[in-house]
Amino acid sequence: MSLFIAQITINDSDKYQKYIDGFYEVFDKYNGKVLSVDDNPRVIEGKKIYSRIVVIRFPNEIEFERWYFS
Repeated sequence: MSLFIAQITINDSDKYQKYIDGFYEVFDKYNGKVLSVDDNPRVIEGKKIYSRIVVIRFPNEIEFERWYFS
């Protein structure tokens, strides 16, 4: 299993929504599964610089790399 953690700042909600509209089709192709999305991550130490955290699981490193380098 391989995990991908994205720390995102959304500056343009409309453009981001276009990305989300095609998101699941792409991740299905590479057997990725969204495990968690947090639009208000709690920061214990340091500054909050991202508005969204996403955790995605891939069954193995091969599928992760196929997606990442696609």
